[in-house]
Amino acid sequence: ACRKGLISDHFSRTSGAEYQGLRKEPDLWQPKTYPEWREAYRSLWQLLFEQLEHLPEDERKEAAEILLGYAGSLSRIPDLGDMVVNTVKTIIENTYVSEKQIIETINRILFHDDTYGENKGLPAEIRQHFERLRDELIGTDFHSLMQRYVGMDLLEDELLEHKDGVNPVQPHLENLAKQAIDNPGLLESELTWLVTAEAENGNKFGYELGKIDENLSLLPMFLDTQRNAGDNASTYFLSGYFHAIFDRDLPLWEQQLDTLCEDTTLNAIVPSLTYYSGLTDQAGLRVLNLAKSGIINIDEFRFFIFRNAITSLSIRVFNAWIEFLLNVTDKAAVDIALKLFYNYYISRKPKPTLPGELTFRLLSHPELFIESDNHRYDTMTDFYWTEIAKELLYIHPRKALKLVQRMLVPFGNDKTIFDAFSQSCSFLTEATKRYPAEVWEYVSEYLDSRDNFSRTMSIGRWLREADLSETEKEKGTLTLIPREKIWEWIDKDVENRAQYLAREFVPKTLSIEEWHDSLARDILVKYGDREDVRNTLISNYSTEGFWGPASLHYQEKLQKLLDIQNNDNDERVNYWINEFASFLEEQIEHAKIGEERMF
Repeated sequence: ACRKGLISDHFSRTSGAEYQGLRKEPDLWQPKTYPEWREAYRSLWQLLFEQLEHLPEDERKEAAEILLGYAGSLSRIPDLGDMVVNTVKTIIENTYVSEKQIIETINRILFHDDTYGENKGLPAEIRQHFERLRDELIGTDFHSLMQRYVGMDLLEDELLEHKDGVNPVQPHLENLAKQAIDNPGLLESELTWLVTAEAENGNKFGYELGKIDENLSLLPMFLDTQRNAGDNASTYFLSGYFHAIFDRDLPLWEQQLDTLCEDTTLNAIVPSLTYYSGLTDQAGLRVLNLAKSGIINIDEFRFFIFRNAITSLSIRVFNAWIEFLLNVTDKAAVDIALKLFYNYYISRKPKPTLPGELTFRLLSHPELFIESDNHRYDTMTDFYWTEIAKELLYIHPRKALKLVQRMLVPFGNDKTIFDAFSQSCSFLTEATKRYPAEVWEYVSEYLDSRDNFSRTMSIGRWLREADLSETEKEKGTLTLIPREKIWEWIDKDVENRAQYLAREFVPKTLSIEEWHDSLARDILVKYGDREDVRNTLISNYSTEGFWGPASLHYQEKLQKLLDIQNNDNDERVNYWINEFASFLEEQIEHAKIGEERMF
């Protein structure tokens, strides 16, 4: 309640006192003056603050975090700033939260709340109070400065750099690195946390050390500490150091990583060191050999999905990675391979030439088509598969058509990437545009199948609602299929398929401009002698939503029908229009009666 009540910036209320059954609605208090408004916030703040020392430890921490969360916004309110500053001092003195959290909060306040808006920032005196608190917490000794500038990676630091064009952290990192080189004992006492996730800015600090330590005098000490880092171990700091070696002396970097591969306690960190410091063909083969030897698992390849890390690999080495992953019987392996492949071959500018056979093997990997209860692909996996498949369609179209056949087997299965709302539908649409007859041959095999309801429904949805451009006359992939192919399919089972097509897939249009070439007209010309087809089309066209008077809607619809009839001489089409017109006239009459009674 306090968390909600202390909101003072922008908020809205979706319900009030009226939502409480049959009880009398209370007259809720509302402030009538600004002093009353300020006093309400003061009272609520004090209510929470006074309970801090009495709350259990977990609730005390949560309460302190609530107060810190609103410290900036309430400090902008006149007459409340001193109260907020005193509360922050109390939280610091009693160590209700970590000093790191306090520093983060004050930095956020000084950056965001003091620049909130013209004449709406912090009062000058309150800003000075916060600056003094921050500076006291940061301190000036080596350890304190390490905690602030190496242990913390604050968004506000980046925003200040963007705003002023000056990096506020870099000079401190350089100075700390020089001190560490001059007095290694200072650095040694910090190493236990530098090789863990606590060193949020450790990579940049490691890089500064690596630039200065040209003879690698510190490296043995770093490696010894890394060996004993424990469960919270991180290579972020050490990677920065190796990055400096990479930039300065590439052969030395390769040599050091080769040496690490022989170290049975540290060889598993080679992929992460490689990712954060640099990637060459030799490094890529080194990682691959570690994986083939079972020293690292396939998840280590996930490092290289990000930041376009793999673009420096040659096609030969990269393809060797993909070959290895495809030979691993594991859904995670093909998942990683897809993402790597997309970044290497699809998203780059200019794109390398797509290897047809390898691409097809990747996209048709059996693990992608087998359902699983234990592994769930994320939506991006679906996206990567689709985009790679589209590229294959243009480079190696016949191989892409084989993919169409394969993807239709599990199509609609939500335990594969080809679920009912899969993005792969867009690949299917593109393939249909290029090879409509061939795709229809594959699709129609499952269209009215009864053995897999999910697949049948998903194919039907795709045929009705394909992702075609708005400029195309009719929505739905079925409109891309040659009509003679559709008739061939229907004629194999006219009794069931003619009505089925009219019911499920015919796009509705009563536009004169679109009617002549529409699927609705063509099915009437071909099968309009069948009563079930005509009735089904009327039912199809009557399934709709509209607003306004029903009688007016039906009259407008009837007029469109009559306009079409005046421009269409086909006997079956006109017979259907007459039936539909009679139905609409009845609807108009019923609607008018209802409207007269209502109004």
